[in-house]
Amino acid sequence: MKSSVAIALIVCGTILVAMPYIHNTIAMGQVTETMAALNKPVNLTADMPKYADTVCMLGGIAMIVVGAIAGLRCGKPDRLASKAVEVTG
Repeated sequence: MKSSVAIALIVCGTILVAMPYIHNTIAMGQVTETMAALNKPVNLTADMPKYADTVCMLGGIAMIVVGAIAGLRCGKPDRLASKAVEVTG
């Protein structure tokens, strides 16, 4: 696996892990703005199932681990290949 793919997996996994927190922050901001504008309590019900946060966390962690392992594995052959090019080139 190329190192750019490994980096992309780590970045996307990090975003996926952070997504439930970002979603909750935005949702709470919208609820407070609506409550302030209407001067009455507002109930926000989400269509997302309860286990969505867990799935995002596990999926993101899996992407980060796969990207890290792939990055460690692909780093060694690239260095050897670049040295071979320097010697022959």
